[in-house]
Parts: sequence; structure tokens; C-alpha cells
Amino acid sequence: MIFRDIFLQLVLGASLCIAAITPYDRSKIVTPRRTPPEDKNPELQVSPLKRIKRTDSEWYLGLITIGNTVGLHALDTVTQFSQSVTAKNLTSKLTERVRFSLKGDNNKGIYTLRSEYKVSGANARTYSKETVIVKFIAKHNEPEAACEVRTLERFGFFIEAGRVTTEKDEYAAIVMVKQSGEPLETIDAWINAPVAQKRAIVQDMKNRVHDQIYGWVTNLQIIHVDFDKNNVLAKIVKDEATNDIRLEHIEIVDYGLPGIWPTTLKVTDKEIFTTWFEARWNFLWKDLIETLDNEEKGKEKRMQKRRLSLTQTGADRGWPNSLRTLLVHG
Repeated sequence: MIFRDIFLQLVLGASLCIAAITPYDRSKIVTPRRTPPEDKNPELQVSPLKRIKRTDSEWYLGLITIGNTVGLHALDTVTQFSQSVTAKNLTSKLTERVRFSLKGDNNKGIYTLRSEYKVSGANARTYSKETVIVKFIAKHNEPEAACEVRTLERFGFFIEAGRVTTEKDEYAAIVMVKQSGEPLETIDAWINAPVAQKRAIVQDMKNRVHDQIYGWVTNLQIIHVDFDKNNVLAKIVKDEATNDIRLEHIEIVDYGLPGIWPTTLKVTDKEIFTTWFEARWNFLWKDLIETLDNEEKGKEKRMQKRRLSLTQTGADRGWPNSLRTLLVHG
């Protein structure tokens, strides 16, 4: 989502950077909260879980204001970010790149590499091409990019950051560890599975995402709020003997704004977190849940049609009622 309000952009960026690079003694940090007037944007006071469509900034303000339920906050003080985070020229190291996904709301494209990636200096290391992914960032999003670097460092996924010059423009670039898995709806084993198994997988994913994010809240004082179906990667394993599928592991991705926030939520507030998470999950995964509901309804309609067809066939052929009942209901 492209910010239309540059000032808000920096406010949110400041919040993430402070969360990523400072100790979390919130008693020493003043974090005044924004509260929109009651007569302005009243729908924002209903729920932070519904994405407001009118403007991007309204959605963020709604998330911040009502999101205090789970300790979300933003700083009113705008912090000036050092460009040193993306000062290194990485153009020559990233020429052999392959587009992995189209540009998103807050990036200019994500790429994989055709060859290994080498880091020099104190943290010298060589990464195989399969383990690296690169995100290009537009200039107006660079403060957020700097914050994403700090967050990736906290999570252990950061490799290197710098600048890349292309024929069209110059971008900030973040090189990070590529996490394994795929979005659920792109996995053949899941697509072709019975609805009941699909639902079981989604429920398993939901439980794991809940526990993972709550772990970050309690250990890092960071909350991930954008865990939609494209930001949760899964690995599905199929039992060839039974055709049953199971979830082997998940990875939650996208560690930049607007997905990552600092939080003041306490460890003892798990019930509050779970209530928020349930509503947020239902909002972010609504489309997939509705798809499964419709698939199940379609299956039931087909079964009903089959039962009626068998009943009519039996009647036409003079089969006894007991035989027709057996054929229809098994």
C-alpha cells in the first residue's frame, strides 16, 4: 500500500526503528497516542481489524488508535534516518537476478539470484543462491527500508543492504535469507485435497501462526499484524499410501511496514492477544475461508443431486425401497 501521507510514513517508520534497535524499557519512552476526533472518521472507532478503503492513512490511524488493545503505538516525534543503512553500492553484486514476484504495496520487486552471494568484511560469508532473496525499495519508502533492516537483524534474516542502479532508477536493496515454503493456495497437494483436510491444514496453520507471533510479542516486543495468506508460507507433505496431507512447517514473512509494529503487550495479556488474533485472522483469511465454505456447499449439492438421481433410477427400474436406500445412503 503506497502512503499518500509522507509525514505519517516517517511517523510509522520511527516507531519500527525504535522497536528494532533499542531496549524495550517503555517506562523511559514517551509514546503519546493519536485519537481522531469523534466526529471525524467514526468508523475507525469500531474496529482496527477492518481495512478502511477511503485512504491508506485512515487505515493506519485506525489500526494505531484502536489497536492499543494489543499495545500498538506510534511516536509523534519524527526521527531522521541515516542513509548509511543503504549507502553501499550493490549494483554489481545483484546484476544476475531473476524476478521472484511482482512489485508489491511497499516494494519495487522481489528477486532471487542466479549465483551465490558473497559478503565480505567482518561478517564474511558465502550464501548459496537458493537461500537468498532481494527486495527493491522505492526512494520514498527508504525510512521504512532502514527499519526493516533492523527488524531482519533482530529475527536473524538480514544479509546485507545497499543501493542498486538500474536503467530506469536507483533503489534501496535489502538482501535477506529466503524462507522456505509457498503460499497455501499455490500448493498442488492442498489444492487437490478434500475440503475436510484443507480445513484441518488451515486450522493447524492458524494455531502455529498464533503461537509464533505471540512468542515474538513476549520475547521481542514486536507484533506482526499482516499475516495474510500470502505472508504465511507452508510446506505440505502428502502420504502416498493414504493420500492424506499434513502441515510440516510454516514461515511468516514480510518484516517491514505495515506488517511489523512494536508493542507494549505484557506476557500476562495472552487472552487479549488471542481475542485480537482471532478477529484479525478472520479478516485477513476471509477470502480463503469463504472459498472453502463454497467448496463444501458445492460438494453437498453434488451429493444431493446424486442421491436424487439414484432414487429416480431405482424407481424407474422397479427396485425395492431397501435396495434404493442402500445405494443412496450406503
